[in-house]
Amino acid sequence: MKETLKQRKMDADPTYVIGRVAEVEKSKSSRIYRYSFNYHGGTYSSKFSGIGLPFRVKSFVFVQILKTDPAVCTAVRDVTVPICLTQDDVPKDGWTELPVAACDTSRTIAHIIQLNHRFYWNIRDSGAAYVKGSYLFSADGKCRFFNYNKGVRTAYAMDDLAWEALNDSTFQIEGIDRRILFFSEDSIVLQNRMTGNIFFLLKSDEKK
Repeated sequence: MKETLKQRKMDADPTYVIGRVAEVEKSKSSRIYRYSFNYHGGTYSSKFSGIGLPFRVKSFVFVQILKTDPAVCTAVRDVTVPICLTQDDVPKDGWTELPVAACDTSRTIAHIIQLNHRFYWNIRDSGAAYVKGSYLFSADGKCRFFNYNKGVRTAYAMDDLAWEALNDSTFQIEGIDRRILFFSEDSIVLQNRMTGNIFFLLKSDEKK
């Protein structure tokens, strides 16, 4: 089935479930993520690829499926599964829309950043398949920017920058306010309040 026809059929009657990454194959230019999910008593497997994505072995991933043939599926790479959801929470017939607001959690974006201060957070513009740079956030409110080229990070020659979560609706980097559209343990979706541009901060599986 051609990719456009496959997606068109799934979009006509959207159904989402949660898959779990079982294996990650690394290469110089990309990574292949193999995952599986359950639907109506059956177990299905598929894969997707990309760079700078926040997935690792045992990570959950949203999967859009064709209800009449769940083997026809695609991973939702731009939206991570909220921290309160697991595969056990998927309704029998799946969700008709992504349950991105499912969590009522007291964990704040500042807490998540501080908890993961040794990890790089890759920057990816909405709709782009490539990583344009990385941030390394410190628990003390400082951060560093790294250029990213073919999987290699190079520290940008400048003093440490500052970051601050003013609340869970505004995230400030380099003194610029960004609107927080979504956050989880693995990803943060921000919007520049001046330009309206949306970009993703995706936690890498690489540490400093």
